[in-house]
Amino acid sequence: MKVLAISGSLSGSKTYTAVKKAAQFLEEATNADVEVINLADYDLQFCDGRDPLSYGGDTKAVIEKVINADAFIIGTPIYRGSLTGALKNVFDLIPNDSLKGKAIGFIATGGTYHHYLAIEHQLHPLASYFRSPVVPGGVYAHNDHFTNGEITDQDILRRLKDLAESLVLLSHTFRERYGIEQPVIPRRN
Repeated sequence: MKVLAISGSLSGSKTYTAVKKAAQFLEEATNADVEVINLADYDLQFCDGRDPLSYGGDTKAVIEKVINADAFIIGTPIYRGSLTGALKNVFDLIPNDSLKGKAIGFIATGGTYHHYLAIEHQLHPLASYFRSPVVPGGVYAHNDHFTNGEITDQDILRRLKDLAESLVLLSHTFRERYGIEQPVIPRRN
């Protein structure tokens, strides 16, 4: 199973750190093939309404990664109560059926505690539009949860681990229910 972990920030490192940590927990718990991408490392074109498969360069590469993934960890900093424009652009670029039935675990970071609601009010509706099941308990990490660029809050670390493990269970359930091959096999400790 291929899991794509996307950090939807073009600047800063907290979101990328949180996404990488969740991906690490996922790799430790399963046999999943996990790829982490940071949108800051890609030169994506803005969506202009054309066929998603007609884009080239980095844009084409990201679209193909999304299409070929079986599940997702998606993280974004919260600006003005919403996801980044860069991440929204990715959702605009991909084909409408590219996320259908594929589980998503959401992570958000921000500088104010009331932004945690953006996971429910901004990210969940996008997943619903794409008909993607969402892992309950998205993780919101505040600036206070980081020290020197690393997550030091034990509750946030536990919740990232829970998110990764829940992604496995939700993905496995959907794959089994709808007869999708390559089930996720949790590692036994």
